Amino acid sequence: MIQVGQITYHLSMKRVGDRTNSLMLMAGVYAAGALTLCAISFGLQKPTGLGTVRPGLVLALAGAVSLIELGFVQLYRAGGGVASSPLTALGVGACLLALVGAVIEHEEFTASNLVGIPIVLAGIFLVTR
Repeated sequence: MIQVGQITYHLSMKRVGDRTNSLMLMAGVYAAGALTLCAISFGLQKPTGLGTVRPGLVLALAGAVSLIELGFVQLYRAGGGVASSPLTALGVGACLLALVGAVIEHEEFTASNLVGIPIVLAGIFLVTR
């Protein structure tokens, strides 16, 4: 499910025209996505609302997702390729999250992390050459 979504997402984002208003595109995509998720949710389970989700968390997630979406639109408009751009963005993000997890979330930073981060960065270097 995730991989089909990622492939569809990146192929679609690569095709966004230079004249397309990125903000309006994302607003339309998220409105359609919200309706789709509500329809799926109602079909799979009883609606329960947001439950204990805090509004600040919802706003933080909305801001984060908007930055990711607009970042990929700009990346592809600048000529980024479907073969390397997601790998670069997600690889660097994974390395940063390993560090953030250790520092902010107090997750264990293992020897595997220490060895794996340079390997990921080397892979990004090779893919983007």
